[in-house]
Amino acid sequence: MRAPCNIETLRRWLTRPLCVRYVAGVFRSIMINVGKLDGISPLPVQWGLGYLPDGEREVLGAWSTPHPSSTLAPQVLEDLQLRGVLRIRTLTGNCVAGFAGDASSELLSFIRCGQVVPMEALALADATELRGLPGSIADLILAADRLADDVQTRLVAAVSRRRPFADHAAAMNFVAAELYRADRQLWARPAPMTPPGLYGHCAGPGAYH
Repeated sequence: MRAPCNIETLRRWLTRPLCVRYVAGVFRSIMINVGKLDGISPLPVQWGLGYLPDGEREVLGAWSTPHPSSTLAPQVLEDLQLRGVLRIRTLTGNCVAGFAGDASSELLSFIRCGQVVPMEALALADATELRGLPGSIADLILAADRLADDVQTRLVAAVSRRRPFADHAAAMNFVAAELYRADRQLWARPAPMTPPGLYGHCAGPGAYH
């Protein structure tokens, strides 16, 4: 059985400064059951994975959202901005289907997002948006999406083995701990070979672990 992560460690990790620029930001959503006096209440959670120009990757964070949505919550973009992100070239995933309201549009513009591709898995490989990109960047975006699928599968499996969580805090602590472990595993592995041509797009990071 894995030792639980220290709550303070998780808090620092979730609020740590991020890098300035990411080639890809891949986002997924998951519903988690939280027990209440009148039954079970689903808690929507969104989480993200970032791919850096040098091929390194990291979990960007996890955010509870007010209601189920196919749109990345404005609070996610705001948090990324506050933690130092200035550009994400391409956003993909199952919760980036659209950006409603001025808050999302302004924040999306502030982080200089080049494009939004609201799909994942096999459909992404055939997306018109990707076919117009240089091969090295398209390959990296596809690799980021496959990796997010792998982390999502393990996260869903871990959540499904649990009874409904006692409250919002317990649910978010569990998700954060699972993603923290996934992030540690990513940083323990060597980065993939950087595709030719990406070094020219690199910007200095805001912070590394």
